Amino acid sequence: MMPRAKQTPPAQWAASVIEQRPVLSLLPYAANARTHSDAQVAQIAASISEFGFVNPVLVDEAGEIIAGHGRVMAAKLLGLASVPTIERGGLSDAQKRGLRLADNKLAMNSGWDEALLAAELRALSAEEFDITLAGFDAVILGLGAEDSGVHKVFEVDTSFVEDRFWISIRGPLKDQADALKLLTEAMANLADVDVELGTVKHDA
Repeated sequence: MMPRAKQTPPAQWAASVIEQRPVLSLLPYAANARTHSDAQVAQIAASISEFGFVNPVLVDEAGEIIAGHGRVMAAKLLGLASVPTIERGGLSDAQKRGLRLADNKLAMNSGWDEALLAAELRALSAEEFDITLAGFDAVILGLGAEDSGVHKVFEVDTSFVEDRFWISIRGPLKDQADALKLLTEAMANLADVDVELGTVKHDA
């Protein structure tokens, strides 16, 4: 399928037009397919507290949210009376549905350069910056020789987990022990999560 020709954005779609609106005036989309756990809303709230409300909520002419449900939930958690918004008028119902999905899914389709990501997280840690403010519930584990500089970021998506899951840690025994210690410490403060430690012998 050939891509559509580039179109000039309509006048009402000026990104510089940002309007403060009362939080209670914003209408959630009833069929919003994107979910936001209490923990994730708390993360968004912490990010807003640290960096400010840097990403306006996108609404239609009626004030119904197109993009930014999580940010509005975080604003309510923080007790904010108003938030910055941008109105996107002139869209059909189908376009608004598609934009809601695209706003979330297109970002999910990107990846990470793990070496650069690990370097950025190490730099932030060296500055004593709380990386959870960037949304990372991740453990940075050193693998291999201590002078190799090789690190890997382990991120576990538990959105589909109903009961229990396994994390496999392989490598030199000392590194496995260090990794297990870091992982255990990271999970120690998780509510309603029981951590069982053990080893599994793999045949060569």
